[in-house]
Amino acid sequence: MQNHMKFLQKGFTLIELMVVVVIIAIFAAIAVPSYQAYVKRAHMSQAQQEVQRLAAELERWKSRNFNYQGFDLAVSTVPHYTFDVRDGADFSIKLNEKDGNGLYKASGRSWIIRATVASDQSGMDSYVLSNSGLRCKKQGSSIASDCKGAESW
Repeated sequence: MQNHMKFLQKGFTLIELMVVVVIIAIFAAIAVPSYQAYVKRAHMSQAQQEVQRLAAELERWKSRNFNYQGFDLAVSTVPHYTFDVRDGADFSIKLNEKDGNGLYKASGRSWIIRATVASDQSGMDSYVLSNSGLRCKKQGSSIASDCKGAESW
């Protein structure tokens, strides 16, 4: 009879197991959103740093070439963002875009950088920076070159 009692006391009951599962679920419900917010902030910080790095590269380009024409944007490794460098006078023209005669279309006197969120990451911010002092961010994936309705960063 004693051996039978020892056998019954080994292991966990279903209630004990369910309590542990509920506790783990509560921890997960708290930890996962917190981690997602941390990752979002990290990506936003990386995008800001990349925009500032591109601004420094553009200034080095101008010091060598006396204008911004021909600047080619290197591939960026910041996740969830795409970067675009355009002529500050006409945002529709890239700095390295040429016409049919092989001449640059951009005036080359100014620039504007736009970091746009990938379409599946709409909860992140988009950024704009220009050499004329324009600096803004906006929630979501679309931001105009004039920063209307956006905040400074």
